[in-house]
Amino acid sequence: MTEMMMDIETLGTSAGCVVLSIGAVAFEKGAMTPLDDMHVVLDQTLQKMMGLKENPSTVEWWKLQSPEAWQSATENPVKVQDALGQLDRFYAKHKPRVTWTQGNNFDPPILEHLYGVLKLPVPWKFWAVRDTRTFYDVHDFDVRKVDRANTYHNARDDCLHQIACMHAASQGKRVRMSQEGRREVILRAAIALTREADGCLDSWSRQDVANKCVPPTSLETVKRYFLMPDLRETVRVMLDK
Repeated sequence: MTEMMMDIETLGTSAGCVVLSIGAVAFEKGAMTPLDDMHVVLDQTLQKMMGLKENPSTVEWWKLQSPEAWQSATENPVKVQDALGQLDRFYAKHKPRVTWTQGNNFDPPILEHLYGVLKLPVPWKFWAVRDTRTFYDVHDFDVRKVDRANTYHNARDDCLHQIACMHAASQGKRVRMSQEGRREVILRAAIALTREADGCLDSWSRQDVANKCVPPTSLETVKRYFLMPDLRETVRVMLDK
């Protein structure tokens, strides 16, 4: 059974931003073997004429990325409708059961907006979109265990890497931890961040805490256990003891 991994590179982080490139890889469910791939670069000028915007902070972020990444996201652009047509035909060819993205609040809504501007339907069903980060979380898997074999922020290469991460996660043993144990891991990370900031409780976010946790913990897990005010207050009380 075929599934799809999809990734985009953009000049923003929300719907209505300019889309630089689209990558997609069809892969076999279970074995997670890549079957076919596509990559297309979209014309920036035409998108701006359509009212799509670029975010200055994202433009600055791109200046910190590799020349290879920028080249892959901007070289040989095609008209927006032609690019979306390529994606449509790729979906029609493989008829994936579901579509995976690394952040369902990023890739799908940005592309859905772009399709909407052109009054075109998206090629996936809203109920058949899956998030790789949830998959990693369910398997308690740290994606840093998987070596990167290609270019960061190349949309097609990102798809291939995400499939490799899902495959590695599915092969590993799931680490089971009690609620009390998980809570302790989160608190230890938050306390460490506070101490590193000389006691400043406002210096870190829940994403920072998730990144600091050992064993690795997702942002979704931290959110499930703590509201930000409760987490900071718990840390304050523990440090005051």
